[in-house]
Amino acid sequence: MRRMAPIHDQVASNIPVANQKESNFLKVKQAAQEARKAEARKSSYSNYSSSSNIAKTEDQYSNGVAASVWEAYIGENRENRYRNWLIHTLRKHGAKRVLDVACGTGVDSRMLVDAGFSMTSCDLSDKMLAVAKETKQRKNIKDWDIRQADWVFLTETLEKDGVLPGFDAVICMGNSFAHLPNEMTIDGVTYKNCHERAISNFRKMLRPGGILIIDHRNFDYIVKHQKSPSKNVYYQSSWPTDVDTTFDRNGDGAVTKIKLHYTMTVPLEVQRKTKMDLDESHNKITFDLTYFPHYLSTFEQLLRRVFNYEQDDETAPLQVCGDFQAEVVDPAYFIHVVTKERTAETCER
Repeated sequence: MRRMAPIHDQVASNIPVANQKESNFLKVKQAAQEARKAEARKSSYSNYSSSSNIAKTEDQYSNGVAASVWEAYIGENRENRYRNWLIHTLRKHGAKRVLDVACGTGVDSRMLVDAGFSMTSCDLSDKMLAVAKETKQRKNIKDWDIRQADWVFLTETLEKDGVLPGFDAVICMGNSFAHLPNEMTIDGVTYKNCHERAISNFRKMLRPGGILIIDHRNFDYIVKHQKSPSKNVYYQSSWPTDVDTTFDRNGDGAVTKIKLHYTMTVPLEVQRKTKMDLDESHNKITFDLTYFPHYLSTFEQLLRRVFNYEQDDETAPLQVCGDFQAEVVDPAYFIHVVTKERTAETCER
């Protein structure tokens, strides 16, 4: 779901007409200028607790700037081990039709389309999806269906749009699931057990024998060491980045939220290439990510419960990898693969 909130955007009326790509870059440039005037270069991931449904949700990407920044930051340069592991795992399980439930601007979905998979992709933010749709049109990408959907109402939203269950695989990558709180209020109605509800929706979209691939950061390490593991196995951005970590705790002292404050230095060559005019003296972008942490043991229990496997059943088709390897010390991410029906599987590199 990759929900980086936008820098406040006020596009001047005298900006010349440009194509969609140039327009996005001009928005970034103008937003940077406006932010400097206001001495405010901070954006944040808002938490989900006060959000409404899709029709009424306050979209933190509403001006399109954040989507452009995120796309420029990540680009197409996924780390090779990530790309190879994901494609290999999908093919090993015979997947052809894949649902990406946290597509953002569509980096993973495009990668999988290029690898021969038929993709349906969804996200909550229409502005992130606008970038994905623009890229699809510009590159004339086939076998890629893009929809807007919220995990809490995933199945009813997709089925209403004619997207029926029966996918070979559902993927939820990029630590996206940790942005969802377990309880939230929508249009005056309080929904509890949202984690279980969302994963149940993922399961419903699978055919028997289909797989869910879902990941989360190593929150066990983050809470213990007060910082994230330094390695990044998902993409290889050249942008220098510093991260400060803070915690919210309940009355019992347990961590309920983890806030990561990012400071990104945008290289001058990237600014020139993408027309992100941040100026040499103002070449930093800051933003906050708010997560609701998932711990390895409890997340596995959640998956077993939703997929109807006994907690102590060692034969259950649920595997976990650390940084796309069977065994690794202090991984940055845990990746879970769970099958909708009981089959013998192994977690491979």
